Amino acid sequence: MNRRFSTITAEALIQAVGLAVLTFFALIAISRAYSGPPPIGWTTPAKIIRVIDGDTVEVEITRRLNVRLDDCWAPESRTKDLHEKQIGLAAKANLEDLLNGHSVTLYIPAGDRENISDIFTFSRVVGTLWTDDDSASINQRQIEQRFAWPTKAEQKAAVEESRNPKPRKAKP
Repeated sequence: MNRRFSTITAEALIQAVGLAVLTFFALIAISRAYSGPPPIGWTTPAKIIRVIDGDTVEVEITRRLNVRLDDCWAPESRTKDLHEKQIGLAAKANLEDLLNGHSVTLYIPAGDRENISDIFTFSRVVGTLWTDDDSASINQRQIEQRFAWPTKAEQKAAVEESRNPKPRKAKP
C-alpha cells in the first residue's frame, strides 16, 4: 500500500512541477512583453509640462520638447472634422489622466533610425514615455485603452468606423 501511495504522489509531483514550469515561462513571456527598462537610446527623466493632444505631450528636460508618442496614433484634437475632434479631445483627456501627477522617463530611439531627422516630426521629437510607477509605457496604455492605435491606418479606420457604426440587428 505504501508503494501505491508513493507512486500516486510521484505522479502528482511530476504534474505539479510541469505546471509550475509552464507557469514560470508564461510569466516570463508576459513580463518581457509588458515591462522592463526602456531599450538603448537616449533616456532621461522628464517633467510633464502639458498634454497637447491624445498622442503628443510637452516635457521639460534641460529645455522643453514636444514629444510625439512613438507608434501611438490618436485622433486629432485640432481639426475641422468635428467628429474626429471630439474623439481626439477624449484621447487628450485620457492622456492627461494617465500623466497627472507623475514623473516620467522619456526614451528617444536612436539605434533603429537611419537618420537623426527620423526622430523629428512637425517640430516634435518621436519618443516613448513611462511613468515612474508603471512598467508599461504611456504609449501602450493609450492603445490598450482604445484612445490611440499603433498605426495611422488603424487610427483612421477606427475614426471612420465610429462615424458610421454598424446597425445592430433587432432581437426577434
